[in-house]
Amino acid sequence: EALEILAAMEQMPAADNVRPNMQCYALTMEAIKFAPSHLPIEELARRVMKQVRISKLELTAQYYKALLQVLVRVRRYKEALACFDLLCLEADADVRAEHYEAAMRAACVLKDQESVKSLLGEVLMDEQRFKSKYSSIMSLAAKALANANNWRLAVKVLEKIPSPRSYDVMHACIASV
Repeated sequence: EALEILAAMEQMPAADNVRPNMQCYALTMEAIKFAPSHLPIEELARRVMKQVRISKLELTAQYYKALLQVLVRVRRYKEALACFDLLCLEADADVRAEHYEAAMRAACVLKDQESVKSLLGEVLMDEQRFKSKYSSIMSLAAKALANANNWRLAVKVLEKIPSPRSYDVMHACIASV
């Protein structure tokens, strides 16, 4: 429905002066983030990205936030990490715990240890800021570090995860040791 509204706005005569702005594209991407899984989510996102490119509007933090979540959902992890980096460069970006969680998930799947460690460092510098997703982010990091045989760091991260810790994370750390 969001794509239909966007298409209707783009079809309006120029004289009506109704053109989609970046907020419209960001909201459409946000809607795609919540689309039912039976829909072709990646194709829908590509349509919006193409429309954004054609519009030549300047990308915003709001757009990057929604795009990041969609890219992780459709398993485009390399692009998701790049999108996270762009989001962090935006002056008005309020990068939240859920965005770090999405970036950590992407880094873990890609087995990108440098990104995992970088994200982990940022989370550890301000644990209170990440309170809502702290266990999830730390669990992802511990498991990724353990799977990369970085068992010392994995165990240290595991110790920082509040109880109850997931069996998968503990098993990965033990297996690594």
